[in-house]
Amino acid sequence: MSYSKDLLTEFPDMKGFSVKNLKYIQAFMAAYPDLTSVQEVLAQ
Repeated sequence: MSYSKDLLTEFPDMKGFSVKNLKYIQAFMAAYPDLTSVQEVLAQ
């Protein structure tokens, strides 16, 4: 299953969903699992 293709299909006007970028995002989130999402911080 290609999550990159699924995201590109779902959000055709957005960029940055290459397989390489998704792997970077996954690695970042694995390294910093306790980060609060930006949306939650902005809502406060």
